[in-house]
Amino acid sequence: MDGRMVRGLSAGGAVRVVEADVLGPAIHTAAIHGLAPSAARLAAEGIAAATVLGATLKGEDRLTLQLQAEEPEVGLYVEVRGDGTLRARMTPRSVPGGTDRLAGLVLLIRSNATGEVYRGMTAVQGESLTRALGRHLAESDQVDARLSVDVETRDGECLSARARLVERLPEASDRPSVSAEEFAMGQDYPMEVVLDESVVVWRCNCSSGRVAAMLALLPPDELDAMIREDHGAEVTCHFCETTWRFGESELRALQAGEVDVGGLGRPE
Repeated sequence: MDGRMVRGLSAGGAVRVVEADVLGPAIHTAAIHGLAPSAARLAAEGIAAATVLGATLKGEDRLTLQLQAEEPEVGLYVEVRGDGTLRARMTPRSVPGGTDRLAGLVLLIRSNATGEVYRGMTAVQGESLTRALGRHLAESDQVDARLSVDVETRDGECLSARARLVERLPEASDRPSVSAEEFAMGQDYPMEVVLDESVVVWRCNCSSGRVAAMLALLPPDELDAMIREDHGAEVTCHFCETTWRFGESELRALQAGEVDVGGLGRPE
């Protein structure tokens, strides 16, 4: 089941509104990684937030959300891409003590085809991921914005995973405007005009070619050990749990640089 994102305007065009329903991708993430209810809830929260924060991505653009908490000890990685796809991983499978009093760091990275273009880091101070991201938006030098995330569960099952982002657009003479003071009052700003709708799809971009290219960068002695001791190599993707198998002859070809890496390996 895919997700959905809607972009629109409010306040006569002075406020941008983005709404996303990512229940399908959230359920898929929990199923792939065998997440317990607490971890599944946190993963859904991160997926929903990253989706609306990446609403302006295009083409090969990527937004990465990384949460590294020390209390409780959890790690969440969500990657949203400009083509409407995302992938996520969460460890461990259970979050002891719940998800509303996390302590650690959250990192947002925006990249394009040429490399990283933005990096922002915020401390998570005994609060939820959403609250920490809200502080990040409030304290950043970007446009004024507010984030809300709603994840509903019952008996361990995720029933909804939604997020909403409202942004105050820069003041302009050719349309209505909202001052920073007005925006800070916390008005809801319902979506008045829908600009576009898009599908949000869980899709991993791992491939035999990507894995083969990674193996080709290993030192020759490591490839020798794989050939001699293991008679091949198995590499498992941390996102989709696909295991890619490479035989001895393929590793030798990689060593020699004699083949197109895209034609090697097979999933198991």
